[in-house]
Amino acid sequence: MDNLFGFCLTFLCVFVIIVPNIIWNFNNDWITLQHTSDNANFGNIEIDLIRGLEFLLIQVLMLGPFMVLGGIFGFNKWNYIQKIFLIFSMPIILIVLVEAIIVRANANWAAPALISLFALLYIRINNSFLKIANYMFNFIVCLILFVMIGMSYPSKIFDRISGINDYALKIYSDSSDGVVKNIVVSDRLLFSSLNFELRDKDINFYMPHKEGGEITNHFKIVSPLNKNINEKFTLIGSPSDINYLENEYKVLKINSPDQKFTKRKLDVYEVVFE
Repeated sequence: MDNLFGFCLTFLCVFVIIVPNIIWNFNNDWITLQHTSDNANFGNIEIDLIRGLEFLLIQVLMLGPFMVLGGIFGFNKWNYIQKIFLIFSMPIILIVLVEAIIVRANANWAAPALISLFALLYIRINNSFLKIANYMFNFIVCLILFVMIGMSYPSKIFDRISGINDYALKIYSDSSDGVVKNIVVSDRLLFSSLNFELRDKDINFYMPHKEGGEITNHFKIVSPLNKNINEKFTLIGSPSDINYLENEYKVLKINSPDQKFTKRKLDVYEVVFE
């Protein structure tokens, strides 16, 4: 009876916490599910075991190699508490690992698993030297990365940081008349990055979205490109993304800046209304 009461109380608490999100999704065409589906991107399956290996290695580095090795090869038996930690961590790791192998996955997608996984590894290790070595390793790596980022060190591993900034400034300065007031971006990740990098500029950001069409991300709700727009804009994406516009326009392809921060290359156009 006590277990039943505890279960009902837990279920009630969870329901109270998530019901606002459910209501919001219900009123917004379940956009969270569509966003998750877009992340999964199972329409472009390409099995790559190396991607999976890279994902696992990054998880090991985030936890610390000494902690992982000590936890794996620890000789103490698995007790009840350790099994609970394992239940809260391994399903997430395995799900994201499979996605990394068959499509793609960012390392942070498994972040919730690392909380319980770190606790699990910590209690499995009886050797205090391994724990101290792990802390020192993580501290040194973080310190080195912090200094390198602060000094804008020209390394390929920072292309996703420095590359997007260079790209944004190039987009801003490459207009034919030197004035960029409107930028239309089809890709949601690039949209958010450019919006942040050029936040101090007087620029309006829009995402192509035909009224009544499928909403696949937040930007189509808050920054849709109106079908009646008649002001010149820079388009990053495909001309087919804006074929719903009602005013006559001309599309001019311009040189695309180096996109070293991503493998997904997008063309750049200048759209001028006649």
